[in-house]
Amino acid sequence: MNDAVAHELALLAMDQFGLLLAGINPGIVTASSELEIAERGWQHRAIVWLPSKMVLADDSVPKNWHVTSDSLSAWLANKISANH
Repeated sequence: MNDAVAHELALLAMDQFGLLLAGINPGIVTASSELEIAERGWQHRAIVWLPSKMVLADDSVPKNWHVTSDSLSAWLANKISANH
């Protein structure tokens, strides 16, 4: 298996875990785009980001083992101009 396939599988696993969290806690909503994040922010509920769609659509994100959940969190924070 090459790095690109492993990268995509890891992103999909992150999505699955986010769906699991939302499924066991009704106080959590999921979001998979910048628009969904903005919309759900007004609901005053915890948001779990499902990263696969956004990350796979951005060719600037390397598809290798150097990309971690932490680096993706920083990438998202920069993308949405998060203050916190």
